[in-house]
Amino acid sequence: MNKKVFLTVVPFILLILAAAFLVLIFARSLPRETVHRFLQSISNGDYAYEELIAPQLQDHSFVELMLQEKVESFKVADQTPAGPDSVQVKALVEFKAGKALIYFDLQKSENKWQITRFPEVESYELVMPLNKQTDDKGAIYWTVDIGGTAINVEVHPDNQDALKEGTPAAILTLDGFLAKTEPLSPTVLARVMALTGTMIEDMNKGYLPVKGSFPVYMIADGRLEYAGDHELPVAAENVILYRNADGIGLAAVYEKPERVSDSVRVALRTSGHTSIYHDIVRITCSTGFTVTSPLSGKSLRFNSGDIAEFRSLDNKSEVYHKGRQIASSMFRWYIKPEGTGSLKVTTIARGHTANLDGTPYKGILEVALYKGGLVLINEVSLEEYLKSVVPSEMPVLFGFEALKVQAVAARAYAVRAMQSSGFRFYGAHLDDSTSSQVYNNTVQNDVASYAVEETAGLVPVYDGSIVDTRFFSTSCGYTANCHEVWSNDKKEFPSEQVPYLTAKPQYPGNAPSLHNEENLRSFINNKDLPGYDRFSPFFRWETVFTLEQLEATLKANLKKVYNEQPDFVLTRTGNTYKSLDIPDDVGRLQNIEVLKRGAGGNMMELEITTTRGTFKIIKEYNIRQVLKPVNYLQNGKPIELICNDGSKRTDFPILPSAFAYIDFSRDNEGSITYIRIAGGGYGHGVGMSQYGTYGLTLMGKNFIEIIEHYYPGSRLENIYD
Repeated sequence: MNKKVFLTVVPFILLILAAAFLVLIFARSLPRETVHRFLQSISNGDYAYEELIAPQLQDHSFVELMLQEKVESFKVADQTPAGPDSVQVKALVEFKAGKALIYFDLQKSENKWQITRFPEVESYELVMPLNKQTDDKGAIYWTVDIGGTAINVEVHPDNQDALKEGTPAAILTLDGFLAKTEPLSPTVLARVMALTGTMIEDMNKGYLPVKGSFPVYMIADGRLEYAGDHELPVAAENVILYRNADGIGLAAVYEKPERVSDSVRVALRTSGHTSIYHDIVRITCSTGFTVTSPLSGKSLRFNSGDIAEFRSLDNKSEVYHKGRQIASSMFRWYIKPEGTGSLKVTTIARGHTANLDGTPYKGILEVALYKGGLVLINEVSLEEYLKSVVPSEMPVLFGFEALKVQAVAARAYAVRAMQSSGFRFYGAHLDDSTSSQVYNNTVQNDVASYAVEETAGLVPVYDGSIVDTRFFSTSCGYTANCHEVWSNDKKEFPSEQVPYLTAKPQYPGNAPSLHNEENLRSFINNKDLPGYDRFSPFFRWETVFTLEQLEATLKANLKKVYNEQPDFVLTRTGNTYKSLDIPDDVGRLQNIEVLKRGAGGNMMELEITTTRGTFKIIKEYNIRQVLKPVNYLQNGKPIELICNDGSKRTDFPILPSAFAYIDFSRDNEGSITYIRIAGGGYGHGVGMSQYGTYGLTLMGKNFIEIIEHYYPGSRLENIYD
């Protein structure tokens, strides 16, 4: 090639290579340029970005977020091939709230690049930061808790201190990268008086709004742990309520007290324990007494024998004296005796005060307004409370050792209630009925009080936690597994097993599992079984319905139980069961069959077939309610329950237990005429049997041995140590 040709060709080749290089560089810059133009448009707020993004992204929440948060600066960084004609572009964006790395997906179509994917926006109204760590690539993460679930959130190094360990915050993430943090305002509460789904009541600040799942965190041994949604114990002190900018509480943090409180709060029901809401409350005292509502600035004094009457009107509770209104308040009233006086509620009658002019209570009383009715709370020392529980729950004739067992079990039950939040809505730890423990239904007894004093502070502990001391009246000679009696908070049944609440025989020797129908029948028919509970009239029992009586019982109770427990009263549709409304007329009875029993023999599932459908009742209490031996017919005799000692009960309010079997009598045409239910025991059958305790004391067992028998693996500890 001569020199002239060379000089002509080489520049031409260089020109082509330069053009190709420029085309390549320009092509590579186009996706980044598209992202740059988008961010510039967002930063300017001129809405000139629509042609840069795919149509499906026009209403994406990311765009709204970027416009709302006002981009202060940005830098488009690397782009990475993601496939044919597709790339991913990374940008560092700075908002007022901090910096965030953002990734965009782009696609080339018809020689034009468009953004086809924005980062996923996640908004968390509340997270609890737990700890900060760095991975092996140098990325910084915060582990945060969201209602008991831990997730990792990546943060920019300049923004790593935006969260603070143990301090809740609202955050916003983009593809898991922290983009925004809003701190919540802490409010220190003096003492929590009540907690509902919309309100928390503080002794000093009154009613404060709350919303959402309201997670509660507890500090124990220096560690922060999720206690559960709304799991804030009533009477908890020095609680920190975290509120958003609107003043609404979203979470709470409290420190587990070093020592168990020596006072318990009991919601007092109306006469007959029929309702927790009172229309009118009248209180008097053997000495002078005061009625105060500090948040309203009201303070009233009454003389000995005076009666303070409380009524509800609109959103206030009013105080009357001798028929005249003397004060009103939207806040809680505190009623305190002077000196050693004893308060008396004249509008409540209990077992030992039915013929008197009211029921006395030690400690103080409170009257609060809920749902237009009055709730009455008795705050009393724990040991004093037990002195009224023990004789109300167990016959004093069972003896000193048995009463000590009851005292220990009742104390553990109360302390667990004080540490939980079951009655938080009413401002109480528990109530005074069988829903919790029967309180002050029987006059205090010296022997029972001495049993409380002799066991002062003692509770059974299993694996570091106070035992769930379930107890009941009488076993059939076998107890039940806890998980085969109750469902959990997630409405799962059977629920989680409790290692110390298990099915076991209650007589010397071994026994076969009673989940088998034939074994259960044979067991119940053995009335001479040397069971620890054999002295109870309910050790064995039976009842007989006519067909019409049982149909009336089903009509009265099946729909009612469904309305209370719709997840556990199901209707068969094809080969499955569903939760469906129960018809008012359940039809003519055709069959009843036990589908499933627990290891102790208790019915877990019962199928009832009528001309209107086939219904499955799940859980022992629901079964006992549906089959309650009460005559609902307008005419006819009450239904009799014949007990082991030959005594009879009429129209008993519930089937004594689910440790039972069902037989039918039929006429010559095969139609049902009578239904006989034979069973044993009284109560749910889990944990400690009160009559069984009595039987064990007659065998020479002391209260420690009996506690260890009913709650195996536990040991006694003193809560006051």
